[in-house]
Amino acid sequence: MRGSDVLGVGPARRGLTLSVSALTLLVFSCGRPENPGAAASRRPPIVLVLVDALRPDHLGCYGYRRPTSPVLDSLAASAALFANAVAVSSWTKPSIPSLFTSLYPSQHSVFEGSAHGDTPESDVLPDEAVTLAETLKERGYATAAFVNNLHLRPRFGLAQGFDRYEELSEPAPVMVQHLLAWLHGVSGPEARPFFAYIHVLDAHWPYTVSAAAAQAVGGDRQQIAPNAVDRSLRDAVNQGLVKLSPEALEGLIARYDAAIRSVDDALGELLAGLTAGSALDEMVVLVTADHGEEFLEHGLLGHGDALYEESLHVPLILRLPHREAAGRRIAARVTSLDVMPTLLELAGPSAGSAPSLEGKSLMRYLRRDAPPTDSATIAEVRHKSTSRQAISKDGWKLIRTVHRRPDAPPEIKLELYALADDAGERSDRAPVEPGTVRALLAGLEAWERDVATRSLRRGDRVRVDDETAAKLRALGYAH
Repeated sequence: MRGSDVLGVGPARRGLTLSVSALTLLVFSCGRPENPGAAASRRPPIVLVLVDALRPDHLGCYGYRRPTSPVLDSLAASAALFANAVAVSSWTKPSIPSLFTSLYPSQHSVFEGSAHGDTPESDVLPDEAVTLAETLKERGYATAAFVNNLHLRPRFGLAQGFDRYEELSEPAPVMVQHLLAWLHGVSGPEARPFFAYIHVLDAHWPYTVSAAAAQAVGGDRQQIAPNAVDRSLRDAVNQGLVKLSPEALEGLIARYDAAIRSVDDALGELLAGLTAGSALDEMVVLVTADHGEEFLEHGLLGHGDALYEESLHVPLILRLPHREAAGRRIAARVTSLDVMPTLLELAGPSAGSAPSLEGKSLMRYLRRDAPPTDSATIAEVRHKSTSRQAISKDGWKLIRTVHRRPDAPPEIKLELYALADDAGERSDRAPVEPGTVRALLAGLEAWERDVATRSLRRGDRVRVDDETAAKLRALGYAH
């Protein structure tokens, strides 16, 4: 694990409010060259914004009806938007290591980390993994992360490559101030380019809502699903102990939308800081999510168990320097594995050897006019005795669920959906399309054999301490 300034959990330090005018120095941290001809060889600053559990179909730029995202909508107008981006898993524990290594969960082996049982344990990203932060650091970047998710604690391996790694149990506005304060500290005429990663949790269950955000989406904080603050609600619904009325479900969705608006307001503060002195025009800004969120489309609330589209579909907005590719909307199905190769291409070449990556740079669609081919995408999730994998190709999607039993053969269930005609995955076509099932299953099995030859040694497992386990249960992680 290579990270030199790691801060543990605790309330955010106060007194960090930073005015936009104070951030005008950031234009110099971007290293604007005195010789314009040197711009092509300069490494751009990079900001990676990850909004936990953010569904793209709840954003205005993806066609949503409520005013949840005016800031992101404005950013998307000056950026490239990928309409069909998907995560490689349906919850944070495996998804973020995949985003930062461009490896599938089966390759980095980070699957589990819940509060289940008397002695809960967590998988750890092995040291041999080469992360996005490590690679950018080797290319001369100053690197910092500001994260709010218990699964991203430094001891779980995600701090590799960060000069500074702050884990903050704080809402998005406070986290933004920490990031901007760090940027102010590393600015200057001789500063290195920077890579900043911010991971906010406000749109995650139980959905952190400000009064202003609730009003902005058409409600009142006290009236929007007041029972959502009962964090046991999700488990009760998923276990069949509670049945939500349509009105209660709508209130819960309204609370989620208000939480998104809370995040959007904070991102407005972030972009205002980055815009100071026109510095934003020199930067790469990528906004995405680690997974989506379920609202009973298939009988469940939350995320982490299923691999339906509401759990996998994520936003992906890529703002390039000088508004390159502004307004482009890419329909091809791409994955979170593509984030790392994209940012490394934009950072410029390395003198050393490049890490082995499963994803491909998204710049193939923006600079090289690649056809929007529907390459096969894979997603997977694993909890104790149950594992699920999904393969999507040519508009079809196969989900394989395997329940392992101690004294009997595993129970296997196959589901097939025609996404072009059935985006909500309501009609299982497996019984009537056996040939398609066989072809996709053969592709999935070939993929399993292939990635097994390029997998890392499994990392350590560490015990989850009692405090972390209690907080994980409060967030609904009790798989």
